[in-house]
Amino acid sequence: MGSPIVHRPSPSRRTVVAAVARSVASAVAVFVAYALLPLSGHLSLLAGTGLLLTLIVFVVIAVAQVKSVVRSPYPAMRALEVLAVLIPVFIVLFSGYYYVVARQSPSSFNVALSRTDAVYFTVTVLATVGFGDIVAKAEAARIAVTVQMVADLAVLGVLVRTAARAVTHGWERQGHAPDGASPAAGDAALPTPAEHR
Repeated sequence: MGSPIVHRPSPSRRTVVAAVARSVASAVAVFVAYALLPLSGHLSLLAGTGLLLTLIVFVVIAVAQVKSVVRSPYPAMRALEVLAVLIPVFIVLFSGYYYVVARQSPSSFNVALSRTDAVYFTVTVLATVGFGDIVAKAEAARIAVTVQMVADLAVLGVLVRTAARAVTHGWERQGHAPDGASPAAGDAALPTPAEHR
């Protein structure tokens, strides 16, 4: 005989709407904070050191937030909320750095960067599109871009995969893991037709 059919708890429509609203509000708040931060560009060595320290803090917070996915009654929704904050924060960290560096040393990039340009450049690097309209020219700026590219793969790649695994582990912890979900692979299998009966 097959294993007993289990059902994942389904959140109410109000819960889903609230989670989506919180996710959108969080992402918007991160970018509004970036727009309002007093990034004067008067820092020197502190800019690079600040970026490194902030990335370390980011990783520590990301680990704690991913753990909260496992404990959540609705792991998939919690994962959405976590990623809706962490990914914009990651983008803003590098955008802020590029903006400050471009103001400190205008020759660091082939064009002057506004805050919007810095976000655009960061997302271009993150998406590995590489349009080439904005290019890091100075060695320090190229090092920062290289760090971002590695972090894109290591931090965000691992973050998204770990969040997916946390969702699966959260379902298993509740005794509601769908058949075919593999925690090792980070799968979140869809309910089987039998689960809809």
